[in-house]
Amino acid sequence: MNARRMVPLVLVLLVSIAALPAAIGAQEAPPQPAASPEALPALIFPLLSYQGRLVEGGVPVTGNREMTFRLLTSSSLGAQVWAEGPKTVAVSNGLFTATLGDQIVLPMSWFSYELWLEVQVGATILPRQRLMGAPYAMSLAPGAQVLGSKPGSEPAVVTVKNDSTGTALYTSSDGSQPTLQVANTSNTGQAVQLDSNGSYYTAMIVNSYAGGSSAGGVLRLMTNGGRVVLAQNKSFTQLFTVEANGDVTQSREAGGLVKLAISAYCNNSGSVIQRYYTHGIIPTIADGASPGTCTIDPGFDPSDRYWTVTPTAGGSMRLANCNLSGEQFLCYRTDIAGAGTGGEIQLLIY
Repeated sequence: MNARRMVPLVLVLLVSIAALPAAIGAQEAPPQPAASPEALPALIFPLLSYQGRLVEGGVPVTGNREMTFRLLTSSSLGAQVWAEGPKTVAVSNGLFTATLGDQIVLPMSWFSYELWLEVQVGATILPRQRLMGAPYAMSLAPGAQVLGSKPGSEPAVVTVKNDSTGTALYTSSDGSQPTLQVANTSNTGQAVQLDSNGSYYTAMIVNSYAGGSSAGGVLRLMTNGGRVVLAQNKSFTQLFTVEANGDVTQSREAGGLVKLAISAYCNNSGSVIQRYYTHGIIPTIADGASPGTCTIDPGFDPSDRYWTVTPTAGGSMRLANCNLSGEQFLCYRTDIAGAGTGGEIQLLIY
């Protein structure tokens, strides 16, 4: 009897995803129509669809054949990372289709590396074939870039969305390089946009390293001269900023930061603001009507804020006070006996 000669032609690898029951091959009742997409099974299994043509002795095969499929790390020798079979495959006029992964789960973590598929029909092992990705799927390979240009009505090149509980995007790194690096080289648009319509956090960043004082931080922000942080609400009202030089500003209505800090010489002549810290608004000062008095205009309405004023230490004890009149402070500075005395005061508005 002539030995069977297996002549594989071009074999096509197609990746497909399908939902399978928990017990393969178990008999189940016909599925009922789902009331909504959320009612559909959440668990999916990755499957490979393998198609080929089988010839024995120059004649296309018709009938069942026992086939075993293996994934290896090299075109010859190498390590085996997955195997399935033998499994019965129906062949008709030389053509067959086999589903890989329906019995033994495919090693998805290995698909980031080069793999070769080995097919064994009966006792005959066919030459290995290198796995090749579909053109669009290759954009997800390590080192790949996802590039695109979307109009303003569709701003996302890539969208990651989770409509249920759990995590929409998880990244992890065991090396010294960034786990996730996002860059925007344009003068418009955002490199990263995070949106949430739920009651939980839009983003949560955790550093679990407990290596002492040399441990890395939770968040590192760097700029080449532009603003480091700009926080806005949905109406694009500016809430909080960190400038490249380290200046921090906050909306006047918000709490938590000093809104204005002034060191000024206060008197009925020669009043001057010596130093100040504010949120982009320059305060002004005017001489008062009597010794030790002056008027300070913070440049905004401080009526709903808290403020405190102190005199700078001098040769004898001094007292200072500022009363709000409209949107201006009427300040005065006295000695211990209550006589007006020109000198420095410090005004803080929170």
